[in-house]
Amino acid sequence: MEINPEIVHRFAHVIKEPMRVRIILALAGGTKTVNELVAQMGLKQPTISNHLRVLADNNMVKRRRDGRQAYYCLTSKKIVRALDALMRADVAMLASRGK
Repeated sequence: MEINPEIVHRFAHVIKEPMRVRIILALAGGTKTVNELVAQMGLKQPTISNHLRVLADNNMVKRRRDGRQAYYCLTSKKIVRALDALMRADVAMLASRGK
């Protein structure tokens, strides 16, 4: 498999903000409204909406409107698998430093 450095850079740039990672993990459990994410994250609606916009602009989440309500979901479960792989690599690197 060939790794595209531009895609890796863009992914890293998006997930460098911990709240975006929290939103991705929340959406891994299924579709949520902005209000549900606000309640779960404990942040104000404009802050959550800004993070969702960045995630949507980078094709990590998609939005569906139903009247005034907006529903968000992940575009692919691969996003969560990529985060999981990063965490496993980070844990392995930290463990090897201690030896």
